[in-house]
Amino acid sequence: MYNNIRPQIDFLLKNILEETRKDAQNKVANLERYKDKMQKWFSGNYASSEERQRYENIIHNISKIHDKLKLNSYFDYDDALQLASSANEEVNRIQVSIKSRIVYLQDNIKHNEYKLDEMSKNLSEKSHEYEKGKSKSALAAIMIPIIIYFVGSWFLNTFFSAQAMRSGLFILGIIIFLLVGLSILWFAGLFTLGSVIEYFQKSTEKKTYTKKVSEEEKRIKTEIATSKQILAIAKESIIK
Repeated sequence: MYNNIRPQIDFLLKNILEETRKDAQNKVANLERYKDKMQKWFSGNYASSEERQRYENIIHNISKIHDKLKLNSYFDYDDALQLASSANEEVNRIQVSIKSRIVYLQDNIKHNEYKLDEMSKNLSEKSHEYEKGKSKSALAAIMIPIIIYFVGSWFLNTFFSAQAMRSGLFILGIIIFLLVGLSILWFAGLFTLGSVIEYFQKSTEKKTYTKKVSEEEKRIKTEIATSKQILAIAKESIIK
């Protein structure tokens, strides 16, 4: 019944076939571009196992589309379009996942940079506290012997001078020394020793704390550098 218009029908079918073929070719070309765009993300082992499975599905579908295009039939071209549609869905899901990772990485970088600022401030404040404590300990360790020296000099001049010997005042000096002086010297010695020990203890604590903070800062800086590297690759993998 179509014999009279067979040339027109054949022309129409040929046009439909050609349009379908070109559509399939354009879609597979886009898929290959998307695949190449995301290649760094997957070759760098930054993707999750789920993303990797989706990426492999895309590669598999691209291969099948090329096979369909070789068969030169409308139904194979239509199958190719269906495969392209399925692959595009996988691309969209991967893109959503990568964009989510970008947000996470940006937040993580900001958080770590904030931590570095806080650590730097805390280190400065803590170092000031340690230095202040060391100064107090050093001052005590120096001043106590000086005070004992001057008090002792005064005590000797007062109770054990030649005049004090003649007046018998040295006896009172001996009594005072035995009852009070020895205790003062004992406690002064202990306090001086404690101040010296505290000075070196503060120095050791400062070194330990500074080393700990330095190691933590190094770890955080490494994490920031790694996050920035991954972030750059993630942004390169975004399809615009």
